[in-house]
Amino acid sequence: MAFSQPNARGNSNENSIFFLFYILHIFNIFLTLLLFVELQNRKILEELQLKKQMLLKQGVAPTLNTLGVSSTGSVSNIVNILYQ
Repeated sequence: MAFSQPNARGNSNENSIFFLFYILHIFNIFLTLLLFVELQNRKILEELQLKKQMLLKQGVAPTLNTLGVSSTGSVSNIVNILYQ
């Protein structure tokens, strides 16, 4: 016989196909999340590049000290200053 006999839980081939679709669905969700994060990172990078260009056009070359951030300042402090 080409197919296995159905058992109490159904055909084993059907269970295998269901499991495969489940794995593909989980992979699709994971891939969607990764693409969303990548898109958000690109948007943030583009905004930072635009702010840098604007500062360079104004002839402003701020250092961390002129921004009011010490050299031991955290990244979140620097990001907060850039988004003010």
